[in-house]
Amino acid sequence: MQDTIYQPSEKSILLALLDTEKLIDQYEHNLRGEVLITRKEKDDQGKDTITQKWEPKNQPMMNQTGITRTMAYLRVICDKSISMTDLTEEMADMLSLHNADAFWTFLNVNAMNFGLRDESQLNEAYMPVYDLIVSRFHSCVDGMMVNAIAKTTNVTESKSMNPEQQVDQQRPGILSGLIKFPRV
Repeated sequence: MQDTIYQPSEKSILLALLDTEKLIDQYEHNLRGEVLITRKEKDDQGKDTITQKWEPKNQPMMNQTGITRTMAYLRVICDKSISMTDLTEEMADMLSLHNADAFWTFLNVNAMNFGLRDESQLNEAYMPVYDLIVSRFHSCVDGMMVNAIAKTTNVTESKSMNPEQQVDQQRPGILSGLIKFPRV
């Protein structure tokens, strides 16, 4: 007997696009001025290991309050459930522009509290999010993500029974009599 098998295409970027948390996490590290450093080290037994760690390299774009509030706002806009919707091109345009404009307004209203001193800093914080918002909503046009997931996953199930199991399956069970005699 073979169980259900789930096998996404290994080269499929489509499923990776659903991983909004990873994109948002990368944006947060960018706001903090951190870069991902890959190091090759030796463990206690002398084997080579590769480690990755986010380390500060640049000045943070915002203060801690700005980063926290921006990330909370972004997580609402780019929630994973958006990927499972079916939008028309016009609706995706409208939603992405509306949410991008709302994010721009959010940054402008809170710029001083977030430590954003000029328009170049606002743009630096805004542009990656603009691209993320537009791609999130446009990935839903005509159910693109839903269809892509359906095509990149392979689910199979097969069951084989020996003759004894087939006979047992044809015998009525204890509960089959209840169906014939409903309660009054």
